Amino acid sequence: MEKADVIIIGAGISGLTIARQLCRAGQSVLVVEGRLRIGGRIHTFSKSGLTLEGGAEFVHGDLPATLEMLREYDIPCEPIGGEMCRVEHGQVQEQDDFVEHRDKLMEHLSELKEDMAVTTFLDRYFPDEPYAVFKDHIRKYVEGYDAADAARASAYAFRDELNEPEGDQYRPEGGYGALLDAILFELRGSQAEILLSTTVKEIHWSAGKVKVTDADGKNYHARQVVVTVPLGVLMDKEGPASLTFHPEPEAHLAAVQSMGFGHVIKVLVLLKPDFWKDTAVRKRLGQSLNELGFIFSDAPIPTWWTQYPATDPLLTGWLGGPPAAQLRYADDDTLRHLAISSLGYILEMTHAEVEAVIEHIEVFNWCADPYTLGAYAYKTLKTEQALQVLHVPLEDTLYFAGEALYAGPEMGTVEAAIRHAKDVAERMHHSGR
Repeated sequence: MEKADVIIIGAGISGLTIARQLCRAGQSVLVVEGRLRIGGRIHTFSKSGLTLEGGAEFVHGDLPATLEMLREYDIPCEPIGGEMCRVEHGQVQEQDDFVEHRDKLMEHLSELKEDMAVTTFLDRYFPDEPYAVFKDHIRKYVEGYDAADAARASAYAFRDELNEPEGDQYRPEGGYGALLDAILFELRGSQAEILLSTTVKEIHWSAGKVKVTDADGKNYHARQVVVTVPLGVLMDKEGPASLTFHPEPEAHLAAVQSMGFGHVIKVLVLLKPDFWKDTAVRKRLGQSLNELGFIFSDAPIPTWWTQYPATDPLLTGWLGGPPAAQLRYADDDTLRHLAISSLGYILEMTHAEVEAVIEHIEVFNWCADPYTLGAYAYKTLKTEQALQVLHVPLEDTLYFAGEALYAGPEMGTVEAAIRHAKDVAERMHHSGR
């Protein structure tokens, strides 16, 4: 297909959701994707009989759009949980400093009359030395959970995040890949075509007329185009997946540059089943790996989690924010070494001892991935103004969509991508073109 009603750039969950909605409304859609696979920052695969997630993994709470879509395709979700453990300064910590000062933190956040960066807020309201560890925990939380730079992240957004009710957390059965497969199956029976390994380089547009050119010089035509690539790609000017617009939507691209886009490196470590039951681990951490959900630490790769309640022998390591950005050019061997060293520190094992119990390590350096160049969006002091610009399509012809453009508190999630995609698709359907 070289001509369609709508061209969608990017076959992540946002692009696929828009394609699904428009096809249901009777429009023809061409989805153009640079990768060899669909899914974008969702990357589900199998290893040793296990379902593994290289990208998005959790449903963070009772999120209506995500859960509704999973139910629509009869994909069940399983709640997660387990005990939490903190290892710092080489010791398992009994006290959580974050919780200890939470009341004072929330009091000062509620008193804020103007937005500021999280680090500015902490320095202003917690200037004394006794709060040094607490502030470090907050910074690491923002880096880890939000993949954000605390020096740019909005204190208002941080406050909203902490005020969100703590709902159950889930994993979709079969991973998010099961959802992608279900959407793909539906699209195959509709007026949709998906082109993989096709990198869009140029978008020529005018009212009601679009020409998209790929890296091989091939052209595709439509009445409308939706750009769903991550912010990291939109921010990039010279990379292999960078886009050039004719004419350039200057206000929209300037708005993109003012937003926050975090960095993440994720490492999956598949361990030998015997080690999973090792009593030495229980002695070290105070519980077995079967009981643990999350481990937080001051190791180079600080955050780890299990597959609880499943007992699959898999540990997932997570490094977010500026520390991940500093390692964006590190090769996979370096990152594997870092993961082994981190686990050795947490479990009080030598490098060789950790290596001996590992069956496989898989590294996902999303910072270096040319079709992502980061992780997901976070709110800066300028995000609200940026979204006001980005939510307005140009001549009802050029649209932008994705998790980063969702204005609600779930920015950065699959939920955000689905909800904003549905909003964009509905607007396009009712535009009358």
